[in-house]
Amino acid sequence: MTFIKCYRSIEAWELLQANKNAFILLWVVASRACRGSSGNPRNLRVGEAHLGDCSSYGMNRAQYRTAIKSLKRMGYLTTKTTSKGTIATLTNTSIFDPNMEIQNQASTTKTTNKPYKKRPYLPTNKNSNKKNNKYENIGRVL
Repeated sequence: MTFIKCYRSIEAWELLQANKNAFILLWVVASRACRGSSGNPRNLRVGEAHLGDCSSYGMNRAQYRTAIKSLKRMGYLTTKTTSKGTIATLTNTSIFDPNMEIQNQASTTKTTNKPYKKRPYLPTNKNSNKKNNKYENIGRVL
């Protein structure tokens, strides 16, 4: 059994008050989102979920489309249409976090075996090394 985190925030309350169907749809995407490599019979990537059965979560088709448009506009998800339905990808986890297993990014970064090179000395202004004798004795008690 998996779980999702729901963050108590002003952003969550504002989404719920502005468009309750968008809030419900965001919860559906977060709860159905693929978490990682374990148990993925539909060949979904991490953060993707199948949608399209809007009547199962209490929306008609128009409410479903409006909720998707508003979530896409706010940057919470992206969608892609396939022959088997709509696949929604969760892009913002500031309200619901499905605890996704993200693969180690270290294998994709470039590494090098080159030794560290010291930076060459920056050129200096030759005049800054000379003392300004004109003002050297100011403030000195004789």
